[in-house]
This record gives sequence, structure tokens and C-alpha cells, in this order.
Amino acid sequence: MPPKPAPPLLDANGEPQKRKRKKAKSPLAELQALSTAVDPVVRNLALASQLAVLQDILPGYRVRLPTAAEIEEQKLSKEVRQTWTFERALLDAYETYLHGLGACIELHPSGKGRLRRDAALVFPGANRLTYGMQAGDKALRSVASTAAKCLCELLQSH
Repeated sequence: MPPKPAPPLLDANGEPQKRKRKKAKSPLAELQALSTAVDPVVRNLALASQLAVLQDILPGYRVRLPTAAEIEEQKLSKEVRQTWTFERALLDAYETYLHGLGACIELHPSGKGRLRRDAALVFPGANRLTYGMQAGDKALRSVASTAAKCLCELLQSH
């Protein structure tokens, strides 16, 4: 005999609760989360993957977000509203990516004292786990180098 389904959860009024759907993360947001990983190999791959995705989906035209007045005064078709929403999300993802690349490059070692402090911030646990400080230094340089290459590629393509 198959098991009976679980009874629905009831709210304060005794009515069945509606299930709340979790908002799905966009693939770009998932890649952004991977680009902050502790493992430098994962970070490098995530940065390079984001570059490839953004180069493929960035439009060839200049994207200008509408002002609040433009949105309020015009009646927009569903298609135009969806395009504006997509462009806003795309620009947000692009801006986040650029800030992330800049942060990786800023952490490039400029002096021993700063490098040791920054390596501990960027790769928490690196000294305590498998990496020695020299491995942390090398990993930090690797991520900074990958970020610089990604920025150069963006400048050349757009």
C-alpha cells in the first residue's frame, strides 16, 4: 500500500499554507558566487567562465536604462518591459563582475606586509590548512593575473 501524502501545513486561520517558492539564482549569480571561492583554481575558472558568458550575451548596442519618469509616463508593452528588466539585470551582473575583477587586481602583492594580510583575507584558512604562505602568495598572484587578463579581454572585445 503506498504511503499517504503528508497533510498540508495550516496557517493561523486553519487554511492550507501555500508553498513559498525559493527564488532561483541566476546562472550569472552562481558564477559570481564561485568567483569568491577559497580555492584559487575554482576562482580562476569562474572568472574566465563569467568572461565567456558575458562576451556572448552582452549586446552590440549601448544599453541605457530608462529613467523613473520614462517608466511612469509611458505605457509599455510586456515585451519592452521584459527587455528593460533583462538589460537592467545584465548591467548589474556586468558591474558586479567588473568590481570583482578590480578587487582581485587590487589584491596583487605590492609589498610583503600587505601581501600577507591580503592573502589571509582572500584565502581564509590558507595558512591553517594545506597552503603555506608561499602557496598563498602564488595563489593570490594567479587570481590577480587571471583577473587582469579578463579585463584586457573585455576592453578588446567591447
